[in-house]
Amino acid sequence: MLKKRNEELFELEDDNIQFELLISNEINNLIMENKDTYKNITEFEEINNKTLTFEKRDDVEYVRDYGDSNLVYPLGSFKEKTILLAFLSSKLVKMVNSLSYVIDCDVDTKFEPAAYYNKNEILEETKWDDVIVRNDAKFHLSLISQGKFDPNLVSQYDTNFYYPSSAGKDIDIYILDISLNLKNQDEFPETNERIVENKFNIIRSQAVYGDYKPEYDDIIIRPQDKSHGATVAMAAGGITVGAANKANIRGIHLDNYAASNLLTALLNLMNDPLFKPNKSVFNMSFGGYNPINYRTKPSVQLFQEIVNYLSNEGSIFVAAAGNDSKNVHTIMDGIEYFKLPCYLDNIICVGGVTSQYENNTTIEKEFTIDKGSNFGEGVDIYAPYHVKLAYEDVDGNRYEEEIYDGTSYATPLVSGVVATILSENPDEKFTTESMLQHLRDMGEKNCIKGMEKDDPSNVFLNNGKRVVYSKDNIYNGCGIHAGNKGCPRNQCYSIDGKCSNKNSDVC
Repeated sequence: MLKKRNEELFELEDDNIQFELLISNEINNLIMENKDTYKNITEFEEINNKTLTFEKRDDVEYVRDYGDSNLVYPLGSFKEKTILLAFLSSKLVKMVNSLSYVIDCDVDTKFEPAAYYNKNEILEETKWDDVIVRNDAKFHLSLISQGKFDPNLVSQYDTNFYYPSSAGKDIDIYILDISLNLKNQDEFPETNERIVENKFNIIRSQAVYGDYKPEYDDIIIRPQDKSHGATVAMAAGGITVGAANKANIRGIHLDNYAASNLLTALLNLMNDPLFKPNKSVFNMSFGGYNPINYRTKPSVQLFQEIVNYLSNEGSIFVAAAGNDSKNVHTIMDGIEYFKLPCYLDNIICVGGVTSQYENNTTIEKEFTIDKGSNFGEGVDIYAPYHVKLAYEDVDGNRYEEEIYDGTSYATPLVSGVVATILSENPDEKFTTESMLQHLRDMGEKNCIKGMEKDDPSNVFLNNGKRVVYSKDNIYNGCGIHAGNKGCPRNQCYSIDGKCSNKNSDVC
């Protein structure tokens, strides 16, 4: 996407083509004599040197003679008036406007295409500063920026991803994980807008600076986990597949998921003078079952103390519920077990809802907890269990796009949404507890099949935009789940978004 330019329109009093080019050359000379008045001299040079997409090429036959300049050229004439397009600084606008043969100088107006969604309506609902629309986005993203799709109310599923323009900017998402290669040029291209880095590597519970290397992985890591950390990071903040594509992604590579590695990571990070606890989200897409007495161990208690302290300072912790098809608090062989770390205090525990798809066409009428996801009272919120990503290894080999599943991927989607909440509310201090309540308030409630309606965790992740649009603009209902449409005058709407006769019991 090119940056917005000061392209100006000029109306001139002569329709002679030679005169058009003569005046274009005169203004071009004026531009070159005053190029130091441009704030962005790099962009000026790029345009002048014909390096952008509209550069003049020898193998293209132009409809008319536009001259040799990329900075100013004629568009055409009508009734003895000529229109020129020029790239001008603010000072040059005044200089050109003062020329005797110039009638007027206006900023070129940019129109937007007609859309089936209503941008102003979205901004009113979400209270975002601005909205960005990613057309035909990945299914896991489109799911979290609209309410529950109901084919009885909406004709065609909306495949767009709507998100706030801040998109997590200036927020640090710390990915604590194995195989944490962040050298994916497609999803983490070099940019000055954010930081993507391996903060450090934890090897045998010792912190080491530098990029991730495959030899840093524990030898017992399974082959299918060789892309785990990298793909988790992509779901959180990848440029096209992530929930917060302007957030800083700071990897902390773990050679394994030992508790000592987690302690080392947090202790070293807290000593970093650049660490901003109130701008930090910690993503932990891992866990394990431990007996109840494990929570009394000094190492676990110390980890809990650190989490509590950082949460009070504004850090948000998010962890995976796991993929054992079990309750996160269960009895096994007569012993009480908990899924850690997600069952600890001040950690948002994320379960997974089935979101398997092919070409965004298979949309379930009801959300269901995926058969692989853990569940139960300790799970705080649910998010898409499946994501679609293309992994790139440390040697730059790019693999085919495929579907990754598990609460490992539901978790970074929650972390990404948390980052966008923080970036949209920079002056508000959150704790993990208050952030969970904020997520539940924003989320799609009472929509997960098999869960009690009054269960506070019966919430599917949403980033704040809940109105459901139809891609073909055809609706069969009313209210927020049907494009905010109303019912005909002689009908009323029911709680489930259907229009009925006014004397109906559902009104």
